[in-house]
Amino acid sequence: AVSGLPQRAIEVGISSEAALGRRFDRVKTRCRRVALVGESRSAGVFTYMWSHLMSALMLRREIAPNAALEDPDAFELLDLAERYLAKGEFELAVRVVNQLKGVPRRVASDW
Repeated sequence: AVSGLPQRAIEVGISSEAALGRRFDRVKTRCRRVALVGESRSAGVFTYMWSHLMSALMLRREIAPNAALEDPDAFELLDLAERYLAKGEFELAVRVVNQLKGVPRRVASDW
């Protein structure tokens, strides 16, 4: 039975839902800060600083509960994942986070 588990889960253990929720809050903040960097691996320091500043100034839009998002940006995906977590829908939250692209995806990759 244990042989079917990933090695990392055997060595480190598995986080509880509460711990995943707390960790998401930190990951979401970091993802929002780099959301405007895009997919470039060669972005410079000023691009990261600009993204951090602009993310602090952006207003959050309220997404309707059953709205179909067409080409959602990182901010919308993070807000949607947060909504799913608040409802206890962890699998849906993970699916939404997996749709992130570029630097935000790399930031959230170990969540």
